[in-house]
Amino acid sequence: MRRCLLFHIGIRCSPRLPLRSGFLLLGPESSRFHPFSSCSFSFPPYILHTLLPSYLPFFIYAPSLPSLANQRVTSVTFSPDSKRIASGSQDKTIRVWDAATGKIVSGPFQGHTESVTSVAFSQDNKRIVSGSRDGTILIWDVKTGHITSGPFKGHTLGVMSVAFSKDGKQVASGSLDLTVLIWDAKTGEIISGPFEGHTKGVASVAFSQDSKQLVSGSYDSTIRIWDLQTSKSFLETPPSVFSDKSDMIDGWILGTNGELLFWVPPAHRTALWRPSNTCVIGRNSAKLDMSRFVHGTSWHCYREPLAGA
Repeated sequence: MRRCLLFHIGIRCSPRLPLRSGFLLLGPESSRFHPFSSCSFSFPPYILHTLLPSYLPFFIYAPSLPSLANQRVTSVTFSPDSKRIASGSQDKTIRVWDAATGKIVSGPFQGHTESVTSVAFSQDNKRIVSGSRDGTILIWDVKTGHITSGPFKGHTLGVMSVAFSKDGKQVASGSLDLTVLIWDAKTGEIISGPFEGHTKGVASVAFSQDSKQLVSGSYDSTIRIWDLQTSKSFLETPPSVFSDKSDMIDGWILGTNGELLFWVPPAHRTALWRPSNTCVIGRNSAKLDMSRFVHGTSWHCYREPLAGA
């Protein structure tokens, strides 16, 4: 049996979105490839057909969605039922697409004053939350495109990532201002945070399935996992105690009134664990052992004796 190789040489989509491709069948003739024939065919997207012999390599290309007038698409997401796709763009709008046909079913949603950086569906498929470089967060009705909540204002720089909790009652946001905030999805009130610890902008956030933890990724090359159940206690810590809100200047962790608490070596500053972190993933991750930490009105230095001395 003569074995053949299948090379894809062209692709385009018709208005009804079937896939049309041109192929060139090549076979061996001595030590060189020899063209046998070319063919073309069409079929609906996502459906695989055994149109060619099984010994031929076969590649399927899914159709692309229509162009957004040369504006960069900055975020996309599937709805939980996979029937819809939401997209956010540099043109400051959000659109909702039919995942099977590629047609716009809702939008463009207009309300942000800068490019949209992140979009996410609620678990019931009825709402979309969007974050923008304008520093705000909006929640939209998927069918009508009306704003149901927002704008949420609390970040001082652009919002780079947003996420719904599984029950749809909370929204998390990560920002270029280095912080993570948790919002009431209905009222827009900040109910937890700011979570501080990243040394560069927060690029991505996501809730755990039980909504008890939040993970954040940052341009500082670290990943942090935050305990949302205990976060409020860290907002109420007394002065001079290391907390999520403690500032670091030149390696020194500062107390509430600017007093020096302790110094962190350079290699461990970026991935230093904050109190509500349950995990930090990154180079030189450093978790403090506070079991013997004491802070008073004056400094005392001591050296533990060497073993066997």
